[in-house]
Amino acid sequence: MTASVNELELYKEIFEKEPSAIIVLDERGVVKKANDSALKMLNVEALEGRKWYQVIDEVFRPQKDDGQEISTVDGKRLQVSTKPLSHGQLVQMTDQTETRKLTDKLNHMERLSSLGKMAASLAHQIRTPLSAAILYAANLGNQKLPLASRNVFQKKLMSRLEALEAQVSDILMYARSGEQSVKVLDAVDIVEGVLGSVASVVEKSGANLSSDIGPRPMTVLGNVTALNGAISNLVTNAIEAGAKNVKIELVADTKNVMISVKNDGPMIKPEVSAHIFEPFYTTKSNGTGLGLAVVAAVAKVHQGDIRLVSNEKETVFTMIIPKYEGVLEPSESFKDEKSVA
Repeated sequence: MTASVNELELYKEIFEKEPSAIIVLDERGVVKKANDSALKMLNVEALEGRKWYQVIDEVFRPQKDDGQEISTVDGKRLQVSTKPLSHGQLVQMTDQTETRKLTDKLNHMERLSSLGKMAASLAHQIRTPLSAAILYAANLGNQKLPLASRNVFQKKLMSRLEALEAQVSDILMYARSGEQSVKVLDAVDIVEGVLGSVASVVEKSGANLSSDIGPRPMTVLGNVTALNGAISNLVTNAIEAGAKNVKIELVADTKNVMISVKNDGPMIKPEVSAHIFEPFYTTKSNGTGLGLAVVAAVAKVHQGDIRLVSNEKETVFTMIIPKYEGVLEPSESFKDEKSVA
């Protein structure tokens, strides 16, 4: 009997001294128990006896850049998870405010360290097509130039200007890749959007594009424009590399959503693979070296990863993004309780 009492006291002490916030809800969504860390983290005097959805409305203020955390009214970034209990629900929260600040600072420093390299690369990448464009424009100013020659110079000028526009677009996409607002998305919609976006490029190249999409829903927290652009980039790169067959596969497991772009193009050598996601690294004579760097940056900002496997048979780029679980909302039974409150 004494051993049981001592064990119970130990559990109570652990509950109170646990640095993470722990909140226990009953079947009606009312806070049954909360430790001191929960009171301090949420900056409230009392929680027990309150309805959880009321606490949510009072304490949390989600922001566009929350990512996997949720913002509070006093500026904290909390990571929230829930687990069902036999009679209610367990809510656990960890304060990620300082970790998020450190991550943002490191990302900012990485970008600053790339400025010098970016400036040197831009001077080289932009100067060549710009010089050609100036030359073609000067030729167009020749009043004695035959019409046929004028048309040739006009096409060459437009080609150089389009190349400049593409390079500037890559630079802007890379610069903005870490500053995207996010919302809850179904990865199935993202892939279907990509299929529509690249249809004209695929048709023009004569390549074949297929897909293998798993069942809905595959919920992620992300930016649809950034994800669409990154996956479209992988498809376009494959076609430009000479692939005749490209396939987009979408699958999910218990934790992640995996979007793979497979192609039968030339094998990417190991020495190239080691640097292929680095900014400004390119094997193309007219490339900026930012396309795949953007893909890697998009994966990173979505708390995910990008992987490459390439052999003589096929090349596969796989973007891995964590599944999003609606951790803030109470269960359906708790929502029903709110409607009758």
